[in-house]
Parts: sequence; C-alpha cells; structure tokens
Amino acid sequence: MDDEVTHTEIHPVSESDGPRRNWSLVALILAACTGLGLCLGLILLSGGSLAPSQYPSTSDAIVSESPPAPSSLRHLPTNPKALEFFVGPRQTRLQLTFIPGGSCNVGSLPDADLDPQGFELPRHEVTVAPFYMALTETTQAQFEAVMSLNPSASKGHLRPVEMVSWQDAVEFCAALSAITHRTFRLPSETEWEHACRAGSPWPYYYGQDSRRADDHAWSARNAVYGVQEVGLKIPNRFGLYDMLGNIWEWVADPWHSNYEGAPSDGSVWSEGGEHLRYTARGGGAIVNSPEECRCSGRSTLDIPSAPDHGFRVVCEL
Repeated sequence: MDDEVTHTEIHPVSESDGPRRNWSLVALILAACTGLGLCLGLILLSGGSLAPSQYPSTSDAIVSESPPAPSSLRHLPTNPKALEFFVGPRQTRLQLTFIPGGSCNVGSLPDADLDPQGFELPRHEVTVAPFYMALTETTQAQFEAVMSLNPSASKGHLRPVEMVSWQDAVEFCAALSAITHRTFRLPSETEWEHACRAGSPWPYYYGQDSRRADDHAWSARNAVYGVQEVGLKIPNRFGLYDMLGNIWEWVADPWHSNYEGAPSDGSVWSEGGEHLRYTARGGGAIVNSPEECRCSGRSTLDIPSAPDHGFRVVCEL
C-alpha cells in the first residue's frame, strides 16, 4: 500500500451547488476558529508555555554576588605603543606607554602667586632617557591585585589608590617586578615632569590658559565628590591620563626645597635632601585650584600618607 497513489476525482460544480458549498466553507472556518480558541484557553489554564508565570522574573535571574572583575580600563582607547601586563587572580590589566627620551625645561619662572616659596626654582634643562610609564595613576584594582589590600579612603576599583606612603609605593614596585620579571620603580622627579609636559613649554601640557583645565584635569573646581576614576579626561600628547590634578603622585626623589644642584640627566636626586620626606608630583590634586594644577607643581608631606596622595609606575626598557 505504500506505493499506492491516491487520486482525487474533480467533479464540475453546477450553479445550483454554489450557495450550498459557500455556506459549508463558512461553517468550517467558524469551527476551526472555535477549536483554536479552546486550545489556547486550555494551554493558559494548564500553565502552558504561554502563561505569564513562565516568563523569567527578577527572582529567577542569575545575579552576580560581586561586580565584574575590573580586568581592564575599558573606556581607554587602544594604545599601539602600550606595554601590557595582567596581574593577580583576576588578571587585572596594567598598561604603560613608551616615553621618548629628550630634553626639556624643568621648573618654572618666578611666580609669587603660584610658587611663593620658590620650590620650582631655578628652571633648568634636563635630558632624559626613554622609558615606559603607566597610562594612569595606579588604580585600587591594580594595587589590590599585587598587594592583596586596599588602603584607600575613597573606594572604587578604577579610582587611584591613595592613603599610601612613599614606602608603600616602593614595595608595590618591588612586588610587581617579582611577578612580571621586569624592573618597575617610581619615576624620578625629572622623568615625571618630562612625561607630564610631553613637549609643552607652557605651565600646562594643554597650553597657557587654565580656563581649559576642566577638560584635562580634576581640580577643586570640578571634583566636588572627591578623587575621581582614572582616564576620564583628555590625555597629554604622550597618551598619559591625569598627569595634572586628581591626586599627588609619589616620585623616587627625597624632598629638596628647590632645584639648586639638581642633576641634569634625569636621574633620581638622592644626594642631600630630606630622606624622611619624599617628593610628590601631579601638578596639584582635587584640593588645588585649576591654576595650581601645573606641570611644574611640587609638594611633600609631613605625614606618611594622605587621601590625595598615590603614585604611578615606570618600567625600564
């Protein structure tokens, strides 16, 4: 019977059969609609797949008990010259960019308003060898990935780590060097300013007009809620973020109250100075005015740490 083909005979329809066949068609359509409605009703009453209770609810959704790992600074564009490392159990990313060697003027011209104590004098030329520098200040995620703790007062994975002493920063560099088998350290004071200026001879790496500061730096004018996440402002020409404002950054040099006798080769000025007090750069922080957030800005602390002091690292070639 599988090979049997069923043939349907087609008979001509007479004019007298037309109305009767039309009413039959209408009756069949009504019966089909009624049957479909009954089926849908049974599905809904029986908790079928169309019942509202079968849609996902918030109680059924999978909710992470902790925020996603801050494994990268996703809002930062790809830097073709970046050197990348992934550290810690969450593989937190650390990016550094190449800083070309060269010469620049460090310090500032006499300014009774912005440098009344003469910390930035005399202005002098230095020649710096190339190195890698972190794109951002060391974040809390990066510090925790290496040191397994976060001392910061203003918590946030992408905020810079603060409340760290100069010694804490040095120990972080040592631990990071052991993990990566590369030499990490704090920048010298002249390396820091060379990287900050990125070729700019002006007080700010973006020019002379501090009215443009809000696009480039977090200061007392726009950081009303304290220390901010890194990488949200326009970087300098070397691709470095937040070199002005947000926090002060520890550098390797002990504190000297001016530049008299400073080396001209970019090395750490280790001779003399106050070895119980170290230099911080950053061109100001969130407690400083936009005018004070300058490439030549210098500071130090009378206490080991503060909520506006952190650091960024460099890596030797």
